Amino acid sequence: MISDVGVPHGCLVGNTTAELVPLDSEASELVTRSYGRFVDIVTDALRRAQATGEVTDNARPEAQAQLLLYIVQGLSLVSRAGLDRTAALTAIDTAIDALRARPAPAEG
Repeated sequence: MISDVGVPHGCLVGNTTAELVPLDSEASELVTRSYGRFVDIVTDALRRAQATGEVTDNARPEAQAQLLLYIVQGLSLVSRAGLDRTAALTAIDTAIDALRARPAPAEG
């Protein structure tokens, strides 16, 4: 039961998405704004990280931010079903590793 101690409750926006969207236009609007704001904030951070060489520039920062939104929301939803913590951390590490900039190969 969701009120049980220790049971992941998920994200309010994710739960709203799963339970109310698309049946409730006000909820849909709230969710759309919230996801949009997440993408905007993360895009700005990724753009700065690309400029300093911390994050790969193989993809647009907007696309990278969308990827992270899907990972965050998916992880929140799946964790409610009892996702193994080690598997979740491995997935997160893999996503972060994919964003890291790689040093240019040394010229021989």
